Amino acid sequence: MNGWLIIVIGLILVGVGGFLGFYGAQLNNRADNAAASETFNTKITTVLSAIASAKESAATTPATPSAPGTAGNIADTQIKLANIEQNFSRWASNFIAQRDLKRSELERTKLDERNRELEVSKAYRKIFQYVIDVLRRAVEAYNTQAGTAFQVELRDLPVNLYDVSDRPMEFGMVKFRAGTRWRVRIWSERPVHETRLPHLDIVIEDAAQAGADLVQIELIPPDYTIAVNGGGIVTAANINARESLASYEETLRTHLQKLLETQIAALPK
Repeated sequence: MNGWLIIVIGLILVGVGGFLGFYGAQLNNRADNAAASETFNTKITTVLSAIASAKESAATTPATPSAPGTAGNIADTQIKLANIEQNFSRWASNFIAQRDLKRSELERTKLDERNRELEVSKAYRKIFQYVIDVLRRAVEAYNTQAGTAFQVELRDLPVNLYDVSDRPMEFGMVKFRAGTRWRVRIWSERPVHETRLPHLDIVIEDAAQAGADLVQIELIPPDYTIAVNGGGIVTAANINARESLASYEETLRTHLQKLLETQIAALPK
């Protein structure tokens, strides 16, 4: 390996070391700055690509100083590395100077998004919470009157439907017997967008049936819709509907009670 090639590789390693040091410092300063992270990662990719290009150029340099073109190749590589250093230093300086401003912009964006989430959640939560309340009270009332022991494990929804750990997020179940249960879940995808607003699913599982039934409740102001899919009790219940939100309490309760009646009637005696 000739001396010039060793020098060039050394320059590359120095550049990489400086880059890693700067990168580590930035990690400490931008822990919650997602937008800055994206910008930083883009720059990292650019720099690493440029370094790789310079390294490839050095690797193709002939092994002997007297080989034709050796000096020109080394000079080109040195120019590339100098340009990398200058470009990265300029960007780093600008980024540091504007970092607080960018962080403030990010916080404003996050606050605006949270406000949109709360606005949507306010309209949707009361409908979806009502579904949970109806199921809870109807099953408990039936247990009292019929002496059954159907299990109801349904919890209330959060104020912000988007502030969940999983998607979809399950909020409990109604268990009628071993192998027969309803799972209640909410879909809410970030960021808020009119084409993917929250909806509630009731997944109806029966060990005696291949595949689960699905009841999906969506809001399409000024209405709400109930759509069913599957070949089990939802076919017999036939509760596909589009109803006015103005009367959702009465109509939604009627549809859910019919679904419960169909499920209980389908259970073996």
